[in-house]
Amino acid sequence: MSVASHFSAEILLEFNKFYNDYDKCKQLCERVDISDNNTLIYLYLHLCKLTDDKDEIVFYTNKANKIYKNNFSNNNSTILNEFEWVKLELYKYNLGELFNYDVYMLSDNAEMNTGRCLFKPKDIIYYRYRIEKQIGKGTFSNVYKCFDFKRNQHIAIKAIRNDKKFKKSGSKEVNILKQLSHKSICNYVKYFEVEQHYFIVFNLLQCNIYDYLKTNKFTPFKPNIVKQFTKQMLDVLVYIKDIDVIHCDIKPENILIEYIDDNNITVKLADFGSAKKKNKTFVGYFVSRYYRAPEIVLEQIECCDYLIDMWSISTIIYELLTSEPLFSSKTEKNLIYDIYKELGVPPDTFIISCKKRKLLESQLLYISQPITLYNKLSSIQDIDIEAYNYLKHSLQWKKENRLTCEKGLQHKFILN
Repeated sequence: MSVASHFSAEILLEFNKFYNDYDKCKQLCERVDISDNNTLIYLYLHLCKLTDDKDEIVFYTNKANKIYKNNFSNNNSTILNEFEWVKLELYKYNLGELFNYDVYMLSDNAEMNTGRCLFKPKDIIYYRYRIEKQIGKGTFSNVYKCFDFKRNQHIAIKAIRNDKKFKKSGSKEVNILKQLSHKSICNYVKYFEVEQHYFIVFNLLQCNIYDYLKTNKFTPFKPNIVKQFTKQMLDVLVYIKDIDVIHCDIKPENILIEYIDDNNITVKLADFGSAKKKNKTFVGYFVSRYYRAPEIVLEQIECCDYLIDMWSISTIIYELLTSEPLFSSKTEKNLIYDIYKELGVPPDTFIISCKKRKLLESQLLYISQPITLYNKLSSIQDIDIEAYNYLKHSLQWKKENRLTCEKGLQHKFILN
């Protein structure tokens, strides 16, 4: 079908006279009847062809986009095919693809690798987000600092690996994030998919707790800062407990700093990629080793509830006060040994309830050999006696003996 068949005789005559004149084509657009959708879309996209001004291109592509979505997007015979847009040679883009997006930035869309996305600075995603640098990397994803041309601000984008199991994890994370709205959670802004890759958009914060420690040469946090940190994290645990969500990977890298000075801190819990609903089967990897509760390692029957998050938070409290991990174990066997050397002999009722109790018995040989405890927790007494009391009550072999998040908020360490 020819282009001519979509113009009135008067408009076609004028168009043929100055189709290469940007200003006159622009004036022609203003004279076209607003109900003449075919002509307007064609002229708007023709204007894009005549200019190198990216702002103008975005403006007119969006105008054409809006008309298309409002009038033609549900039509089986799409206007894109009817007008043979490829003849416009609008850069090298498939206009059919462009019309699936709200266009804010026209540039080469970033290459989407199979598996992990490896973007370069200045790559564009979704015709809207410009990559600036990678700011995080995990088992399931990479995180990038980006500029959002719609909101005109920097944001963070989590790019999920598009392997089958990771895509499933990404979809699950989005479903959980949709349920969350809390001032101390890094709530998601937007979720989209491009070429079978899942992307989650978040507001950009300063840095995570681990990077802050590293930047400051692992200087311990002041006790009053740690108290604020603990209260905010306990508030989050109460909140997610009420909706039956367990984070399952609380660690310094997943706690982001929104604000910090000498006397105040505001943090947000991030990365719900490993999160699980209570009573779901717990299989595979969850919780980074340094912050992993003993019942996870030893596979305690029906072990996994929100108290594994309480264990993780408590080990981080120790790390913030001392600037070193409480359990820097290289393997799970070492971790159980280190917990044993810190907390002493576990109760028989705990041992009996664990599927991997042979690991505990063979590794520790606690029946016949006396032990000397590390007593690393005791060092906290010289820093803050109430912090020590809090950790003594929250780091217990048996989860039933640990402080709950509700009781933690009423502890003197927080209230004082």
